[in-house]
Amino acid sequence: MKRDLRTPLFALFALMFFMTVMLSAAIAQEPVPDAARQAADEPAQASDGPAIVPPTLTAFVEAALPPDLALEPGVYVVSLLLTLDEYGAVSDAEVTASDAPALEEPALEAARRFAFTPATVDGAPAAVQIAYRYAFDIRPKERVVVHRFKVLLRGSRDPIDGVSGLLEENGRAFTAFNGVMEVSDVPPGTYTLYIPEGEYREVRREFTVATDRIAEGTLYLERQFESSNQTIIRAPREARFVARQTLEAGELRRLPGSAGDVLKMVENLPGIARSAFGSGQLVVFGSPPFDTQVLLNQQPFVMLYHFGGVYSVINPEFIQKIDFIPAGFDASYGRATAGIVNVTLKEEPLTGLHGAVDINLLHAGIVMGGPYSKDGDIQAAFRRSYIDGILKLVPFGGEQELSTAPRYYDYQLKWQHRLGDRDRFMVFINGTDDAIVIVNKRANTQEPKFVGNVGLSMFGHNLMFSWKRRHSATVSNALSVQAGYTGFDFDLFGAIQYRLRSFPVSIRNETDWQAHDRVRVSVGADLRFEPSTYDIESPAPPAPGSVGTPLGARERIKTQGDFFLAQVGPFVSVTWQATPWWTIVPSLRADVFQGTWKGWSIDPRLSNRFEVLKDKVALRLAGGLYRQPPPSFAFLPNFGNPDLGPEAAAHLLAGAEYTPVEGLTLAANGFYKWLFDRAEVSEDRTQRYSNRGYGRAFGADFLLRLAPGSRIAGGRLFGWVAYTYTVSQIWDFKAKTYRSSDYEQNHLLNILASYELPRHWTLGMRFRLSTGYPYTPVSGSVYDADLDRYVAVPGDAINSKRLPVFHQLDLRVDKEWIFDRWKFGLYLEIQNVYYQKNAEALLYNYDFSKVGFVGASTILPVIGLKGEF
Repeated sequence: MKRDLRTPLFALFALMFFMTVMLSAAIAQEPVPDAARQAADEPAQASDGPAIVPPTLTAFVEAALPPDLALEPGVYVVSLLLTLDEYGAVSDAEVTASDAPALEEPALEAARRFAFTPATVDGAPAAVQIAYRYAFDIRPKERVVVHRFKVLLRGSRDPIDGVSGLLEENGRAFTAFNGVMEVSDVPPGTYTLYIPEGEYREVRREFTVATDRIAEGTLYLERQFESSNQTIIRAPREARFVARQTLEAGELRRLPGSAGDVLKMVENLPGIARSAFGSGQLVVFGSPPFDTQVLLNQQPFVMLYHFGGVYSVINPEFIQKIDFIPAGFDASYGRATAGIVNVTLKEEPLTGLHGAVDINLLHAGIVMGGPYSKDGDIQAAFRRSYIDGILKLVPFGGEQELSTAPRYYDYQLKWQHRLGDRDRFMVFINGTDDAIVIVNKRANTQEPKFVGNVGLSMFGHNLMFSWKRRHSATVSNALSVQAGYTGFDFDLFGAIQYRLRSFPVSIRNETDWQAHDRVRVSVGADLRFEPSTYDIESPAPPAPGSVGTPLGARERIKTQGDFFLAQVGPFVSVTWQATPWWTIVPSLRADVFQGTWKGWSIDPRLSNRFEVLKDKVALRLAGGLYRQPPPSFAFLPNFGNPDLGPEAAAHLLAGAEYTPVEGLTLAANGFYKWLFDRAEVSEDRTQRYSNRGYGRAFGADFLLRLAPGSRIAGGRLFGWVAYTYTVSQIWDFKAKTYRSSDYEQNHLLNILASYELPRHWTLGMRFRLSTGYPYTPVSGSVYDADLDRYVAVPGDAINSKRLPVFHQLDLRVDKEWIFDRWKFGLYLEIQNVYYQKNAEALLYNYDFSKVGFVGASTILPVIGLKGEF
């Protein structure tokens, strides 16, 4: 039955328009106080906004002191607030505090001539305000430097600025600039330099001043708490992605449940359901995993995890942040009807030779990199598991054995080069390879064919080139090109065999234009070419609700060949700040597909953000149309239906966020998704799949998040509490009613926390609770004489029962030892601490009269060592 979608879609956009007008009118009737409209001078968490690179001082100007200056010798500080434009020039300067009024004007005059590298937000230059402490070392005569110290951070050897020390013998004070502290104007002798405890641990260093010689030394300062190293910058939330949650890589490595892998932590955000057996599949608001796009620097990223979801395929040292958008994103993203996960690589230049070695019970890895010039650096990593060598020693019984135990490896190589302040180039090469083979010597009563080998292997190798150019203060461009080679092989005792190879090439270009103070235009296009080959021997896809259908009772399909898919996807997005408190983002995307499968779509989208109280309370409203190609298996010739149309969804999301204090955020969203033109198994076996499927998903999510470095608990406590309520339903044409989808989990709760103790100890915990996945019960069985086995009789209602509730507690403890030039860490993570036997699947006996649960009920300890320099 072909449904007329014009009425519900018109109603959706009418509702969005009505809600936007009503919210605008409501806020307009309650004027925002002037004080709330002013920009706060406190910076915000980088983890709540886009990727931000702060400015760096490149040209320091020595202040000209008046000849009649009458001040006692000593160090005087004038605190300034500097306003920097998009070019890094100082456009304004004002004094916020001063030790000596006579030094205020010289400090202002010098600071106005400073030069900085521009601050950037997602690669685009931005005007910012920064605090600067101008220190004057007043002496009755010209300074004579007698000793020079390099001041470096202990463990990483990064230069430290702004820290002060004094000589215990005479009380003279000195301050480090650009990582160097110079002691001057003291006679020969032995002195003790004292740096009091504060952000860094107390230091006393004895040194000798000789005649006619400038001695040199190095001071290594140890930070009291790593949380004090959190960069806090206030940046505007982008109205293009009103529901976006951003995780900064630095804050995640010590949270339990990830074994130090930052990409694993995205599974704990609101809106993402728990994946079965910890496979790492991303189920967003009850949608199938292939409805969510996973991107690396906005390029398609096919393989996010090694199989089993134990670890991601990218070393955490390369990752800057992870963005997750569950719904309501603008037209710059396509080929997704559920959500977007975008992993951003680090762009911060390496200032010296750095490396790390990580060894745990599952794998060993190494990463190393450094600059080859002041304009470029290179970094490489390799990781290989050795669990295959361990498991081969474990007896699995007389009927099973591991021919190839689970093994994986991955590698990464990143090259960066900068040409002035305008151009930035990057080449990123990464690859992964996984394999496992299990031998079964005896079949069970349900499937006599299940004798022999079960094999799974998958690999992916990619080369990405990106070029970011800032044409002017108002125009910037980002171009990236990626080419890859991926493969997937699966053999289930010869009864099911898949061999897939793909050679994808993708190009993305996006230009940002600040057309007006209140208008920003983003225009670009995605191009993708995917030639692939396949060789498949498999039973026909089962009908919805089928249970335990023997392979011998299903139609067998054997097909091989090539398929090709090309895509062109232009988009435009306009961010318009209509009022100081209302930002509206209309956007439009068009996608055209050619090749083995053909299709096209035009998707309008709209986002709104309302700043009720500046940096305190905001409302959001977003929605639009989203389309994607059907899964590739659904349109393969002889296996699926090449005449399928695009799958589609309409999103509507409304939410609010409240920031009572800096670093603490409470956010809530309500959502509704109308799913239509879904590819589903057809009753007509000649076409196998059709676009008649439709459904819906609705619910709400809540997130209470404390960022590291906040004012609460001294900045040493961080984590979040996330709860999601989701109803995900598919229309059942036989029952003529909605039923639960295969991926519905009504309740999801994630609680994560990490607390940093003195002496570099860190404790962390994670607790998860979720509703079990639905399944179709068996009402009985019949004996099939031709197959010589019992065949299950499914119950009348599809997905009418659920697996038991899942819950699990994970704990982690970290300890670091800091040395001058390197640091050593030991971590222990215990997953499923109280040995909960969670059910992941069902297991029936030979005649389906009894059923049990299959699950991952082990306690998984992960102990590891990590050395960094």
